[in-house]
Amino acid sequence: MPDADTVGEGRYGEFGLHVYYREERLAGIAVDALCGPQVSADGAALADRVPSVVERWILDRAESRGPEVSYLSAGVPCSESPGQPIPGRSAGAGHWPRR
Repeated sequence: MPDADTVGEGRYGEFGLHVYYREERLAGIAVDALCGPQVSADGAALADRVPSVVERWILDRAESRGPEVSYLSAGVPCSESPGQPIPGRSAGAGHWPRR
């Protein structure tokens, strides 16, 4: 039996998705911003956006919902409710155009 801290991973490249699970339950989903599906939360599109715009959305959303922001390595903010990590890339680099 896997350790409770062990996270499994499944890759579904044809759909642009990576899924993560722990203790046989879904723990997270990562969407490829270039070829994965459009993802939205509270009516806001999260894929194909300038990372700094999504970061601002997460921080503004947290103000109205209470403390739900955590930080990944290098200070990258992550919203706990949709679980949307923000790529560590500056707005000056532009956005990733969808294929």
